[in-house]
Amino acid sequence: MTENSEREMSLVGHLSELRVRLIISIAALFVAICLSLFVAGPVLDLLTFPIHNLKREPGRDRVLTIHVAPDGTFKIPPSELAQFDPAKISHRQVNYVYFDADKKTTATLSVGEPTNQGVYARNPLAGFLIPLKVAFIVGILLALPVILYQIWLFVAPGLKPKERQLVKPLLFGAVFLFPIGAMFAFMMVSMMMKVLQHYMPPSIEPLIGIDEYLSLLTTMMVVFGVIFELPLIVALGARIGIVTPEMLARNRRIAYVVLTIAAAIITPADPFSMIVGLVPMVLLYELSIIAARPMARMRRGDSEETEAEAS
Repeated sequence: MTENSEREMSLVGHLSELRVRLIISIAALFVAICLSLFVAGPVLDLLTFPIHNLKREPGRDRVLTIHVAPDGTFKIPPSELAQFDPAKISHRQVNYVYFDADKKTTATLSVGEPTNQGVYARNPLAGFLIPLKVAFIVGILLALPVILYQIWLFVAPGLKPKERQLVKPLLFGAVFLFPIGAMFAFMMVSMMMKVLQHYMPPSIEPLIGIDEYLSLLTTMMVVFGVIFELPLIVALGARIGIVTPEMLARNRRIAYVVLTIAAAIITPADPFSMIVGLVPMVLLYELSIIAARPMARMRRGDSEETEAEAS
């Protein structure tokens, strides 16, 4: 058998193996998305919680309650009159409470719009598309361990034993770091919504669209999920020899400037959000330096061992 024939067979074998891993990964993603459709509703409620938790009138968080007597007279309880402050009472909603002591009946009537912020769908197909988008996001997170495991099965046969010991924990750590970064992004968006609410002029009514909100939220979750993988990426780069911990420490000031610019681009244009996004990025950079040191020592040890064998 000629050398070209062996290479051709090796290439065909790799392509066949790649096809199997891709089929399994796509099948796992499809099954995960189908299963996620059953929990798309509760997950959507969780994702939109930061919006529903917002007050339409940030400074007017109290609803005026007026008691209605059976004879038709209105009164305000003395406990509310003692703390009555028109500047803190909602202009949107009033509660009327009817109480008849003889018949022991109580009825409450809320007049006006809800005091909390709402989320709106401007696309007629939103009722069908939004659950699919949510199921796709959840499906990716559920299928991520299977996809990474298929990557490991495809890459492992071509690695040396020491390289396997390196790549395996990196893939294992990636399974946990990405969801942690996504959860951090969700918490950051929740805080951002409250801060940005105060920047809105009182004359403008915010109508938050579900498409724009989910686009912002998912983008932030994916970006910070990848950012939280930074220590693993840097550790792998130090093991290969692309970067060194000394180089990272020496260029710390430049890295901080780059991270600050990245935080300003990723987060909305307000100082609070930028600081919230910048702090974990700086901490991850310092953690990357710590993670790169043992990898650099392992690479130097391999180089010394190779030189000793050559000599």
